[in-house]
Amino acid sequence: MGSVVKILEKLNEAGSPIEIMDNASFSVPFISEQNGRMYLVLFSFTSQFSFSDMSEKTTVDKVFYINPNDISEYIVKDAQDIQLTDERLTLFSRNSDGSEGISSAEKYNRLVELTDEIIANSGDLKRIVSEYADIFSNYVSAELVPYYLALGHDYFLWLNSLI
Repeated sequence: MGSVVKILEKLNEAGSPIEIMDNASFSVPFISEQNGRMYLVLFSFTSQFSFSDMSEKTTVDKVFYINPNDISEYIVKDAQDIQLTDERLTLFSRNSDGSEGISSAEKYNRLVELTDEIIANSGDLKRIVSEYADIFSNYVSAELVPYYLALGHDYFLWLNSLI
């Protein structure tokens, strides 16, 4: 499997085979099986702040299943087809990761780096997954957790079992 960091760099370059709207963001990447093959999965989402009720609404648009060895090979699915779950994992209920002063971009980049380390099974996997869980639980909005669980259920159960 190719490096997640390098794959995301290619996806963010001009001329990438996968494009999202200017105001959309990519999710934290994770691994999922689709049709008997392992894919790097990302979904695109937008967040809009409502001044009327002072809340933020997040909308998931597309799900991308990317061949990690060739990013030009991918499957796109509409997020409306996702069966969401109310299941909660310990992975998502951690309290503090000590990164309050760290920007969202730095948290995202660290999660991508940790995903690479997890996939490569390099180093102290328990420590890596614990750091991942701490940052993930403080980075990902509660609105998006059901999407991660629905799309990467086995991956997140496995991560949770390592903590």
